[in-house]
Amino acid sequence: MKIDQINASDPIAATSKAAQAPARGKDKVTLERSEAVAKAISLAKVSAGAGRAARLTALEAGIRSGSYQPSPSRIAEKMLSSAEADAQMLALLNR
Repeated sequence: MKIDQINASDPIAATSKAAQAPARGKDKVTLERSEAVAKAISLAKVSAGAGRAARLTALEAGIRSGSYQPSPSRIAEKMLSSAEADAQMLALLNR
């Protein structure tokens, strides 16, 4: 539908005409691989979750017992590397 065919004084009619227009193109949606992808995602979550859960349990035990001593230099290093990565991403996006 061409723009000049739309009645500018009746936007509701114009919208409904546009919605009724037949779709052109060759877009296609398939679900052939969705089950395999869902299974792979689920497996990845479980395997990542198991390792993370074990680390969190150990961390919680250390905090509760008072034996956990965070390394200030390691924290600072992670903060700086994260800030550097953010700055690099912004620089790439602003090109």
